[in-house]
Amino acid sequence: KLGFMQDLIRGIKKIAADGAVETTRPQTVATGAVSAPAAPLLKRAFLFLEDGKWEEADEYCEKVLDQDPECARAYLGKLMAELKISAQEKLRECEEPFDQNNNYQKVVRFADDGLKAVLREYLDAIDNRIRMAWMADAYNDAVSMMNTAQDETKYREAAAIFEKLVDYKDAAALLEQCLEQAKLYRNNEIYEKAYYAMTQNDVDNYKKAIQGFQMIPGWKDANEQLQFCRKKLGEARAEQERRNRERERQEEAERIAEARRAKRRKVTSVIVTIFMILVILAAVVFAVVYASAFV
Repeated sequence: KLGFMQDLIRGIKKIAADGAVETTRPQTVATGAVSAPAAPLLKRAFLFLEDGKWEEADEYCEKVLDQDPECARAYLGKLMAELKISAQEKLRECEEPFDQNNNYQKVVRFADDGLKAVLREYLDAIDNRIRMAWMADAYNDAVSMMNTAQDETKYREAAAIFEKLVDYKDAAALLEQCLEQAKLYRNNEIYEKAYYAMTQNDVDNYKKAIQGFQMIPGWKDANEQLQFCRKKLGEARAEQERRNRERERQEEAERIAEARRAKRRKVTSVIVTIFMILVILAAVVFAVVYASAFV
């Protein structure tokens, strides 16, 4: 047919154009592009944000969403109105992260990668600022605790904080100082308790002293005191055994003496009993003789 080639070309162009519309439309929605009718409304919304008119800004963002429910920038405007932020860049200055906000989640759902990356950078800046503020407060608390610590426990509490801040300022060096001071207080306390036990001069306390000095080898004169306690423990055990034997001997002597006293008491009791019987018999005999004399 004459002109069939032109008809064929027009048909192909029409089909290609329809396919282009179908394939590009989802991409436009995914990137959060603003439709032409909604663009002036969105611009008004951001002007209201600049003026601090939060309710008006939210209202116009809603108008944009009435026309385009998947407009990422309209949700961004609503987020800014809710947080009372006049410019997008000021989102990084928020006191708290806003990633749990419903409007923010709508933004990242419909926004392009560029806008998502920008908002993620804002959130990272907020997190970093909060983290730095926490680290500064924790560092100051740990330094204060370290400067006033007077026992092992407080130094270890300060060390536990510095351990979490090991990359902050001189926290790593202060951590080592706290651990050294904690060790010093611990060893001194163990030494003093062991030394006190040693001065009590008995087997049980010598054992306690030996256990204490064994926990701090090389600390002050702990090694010498350990040897001294072992020697005194042997002497104390020997003395304790001597005393035990002496006590047992005394107890045995007392038992024998008591047995003798009991025997004497028994003999005395028998003698007294016999004497009483004899007295009674004598009285009976005397009574009978006396009675017969009168008869």
